[in-house]
Amino acid sequence: MKVKQEFGNTIYNDGTIAMKVKYIFEDVVSMMLFFKDEIWDGREPHDNNNWEVNRSQLTITCTTYVQALDHYKSLIEEGEEE
Repeated sequence: MKVKQEFGNTIYNDGTIAMKVKYIFEDVVSMMLFFKDEIWDGREPHDNNNWEVNRSQLTITCTTYVQALDHYKSLIEEGEEE
């Protein structure tokens, strides 16, 4: 399994931006076992995350909305360290 994190391009009127964590699998069996064991069985019913399982692309994506200014502040701090 590979994991990719990406952020949306839109800052919404409440000051949030979409943060997407994409889990990429090699086969449907490992994807569905991961979904059942790691996500579905242990998640809170109203955790403000949006989970999407794409069986044809073998991906699971979790979308969470985070404060945009916090995200951009971390980007600036990372840039200063380089």
